[in-house]
This record gives sequence, C-alpha cells and structure tokens, in this order.
Amino acid sequence: MPEIQSELDRLTRSADQRNDYLSVLESTLMDRQIHAKMMPTVRPVATGYDSSGFGVRIDPFTGRRTQHDGVDFVGPVGTPIVAAAGGVVVASEYHHEYGNMIDIDHGNGLKTRYAHASKVFVKVGDIVKAGQRIALIGRTGRATGPHLHFEVHVNDVPQNPVAFLENAGQPKMAVDKDAGAQVAAADIGKSMAVAGR
Repeated sequence: MPEIQSELDRLTRSADQRNDYLSVLESTLMDRQIHAKMMPTVRPVATGYDSSGFGVRIDPFTGRRTQHDGVDFVGPVGTPIVAAAGGVVVASEYHHEYGNMIDIDHGNGLKTRYAHASKVFVKVGDIVKAGQRIALIGRTGRATGPHLHFEVHVNDVPQNPVAFLENAGQPKMAVDKDAGAQVAAADIGKSMAVAGR
C-alpha cells in the first residue's frame, strides 16, 4: 500500500508541474497575441501617397536641413485617418506645429502620432482598435497642404514608420466600418522583430 501512495503522490506532483508549465505557456501566448495587436502595422490612410519621408530633409518653411520624425501622406481634406494599432489615446489637442493631433499609447514604450487633422473623433482616455477611424486629413498647424503627418516612437525615440508598415507581411484588408475606408493591415509577427521585441 505505501508503494501505491508514493506513486500517487509522484503522479500528483507531475500533474501539478505540467499544469504550471501549461499555465506559463498560455500566459506567454496571450501576452504575444496582445502585444501583436498593439504593433502599428495598419496603414493610417487608405489612399494618398508618401510625400515626405522619415529623416533629414529641407524644411519647406525655413529652407534649412532638419530632421523629419515621421512620414507625410498627402490626401484630400476629409480623408479618414485610422489608428495604426490598438491602444489608449493619451493626447488629443491642438499644437501650434502639429495642428489638431492625436497621440496613442500602444504599451511597451510604443506610441503613434497623427497630425494636421481637420477633425478629431477621439479624446484622451479613449481605447481604440487597429483600423478604427480617429480623425480626418486636414492642413491645421504648420502644414503646406492637406496631409497626415504620422510618427512612431519607441521609448520616446522616433522610428521610421515605414519600417513597421512595410515589414508587416502580406497585406490584409481592415475595414473602417464608420467611414467605409479600406486600409492595408499586416501580419504582426514580422513587425515585432522590427520593433526589437
């Protein structure tokens, strides 16, 4: 009888260890899925072209070489702007250079900025989903014409947004139900490597 009890105790410990291991695996998988949904891989505008890229450029107002911390997507006033990833709105305000702007915190030190909007649909504290309409293209603030200025920051350091959008994998279509806008979405896995995670 003591052998049977000893074997039962061993089996119970083994089952408990396996349950603990499975719980850790499940938690890790859930963390990765949540993190993947927070990567800015959805193109913030469905139409329009990149008129000014990330990096040093000639400032259109001063004629001097300056750092451009985002990319500019030209489009007609009123073109829908969607969130590039899920997150929490941490700024929705007017800025003398950015005009009507929105900052979204995606967690893990990752933030996106959307500037020069003609109209904003979100406020501080709102939780947004990837592909959700948040604003309309405009020319508010320091802008030469209607466009979206889009930035990605990792730990407050500007990153090239194109690296997130282009390295996101094969495009899928995400539909902004409010505006009917189609935006290019992406395979999240490759973009996680881009962010160094």
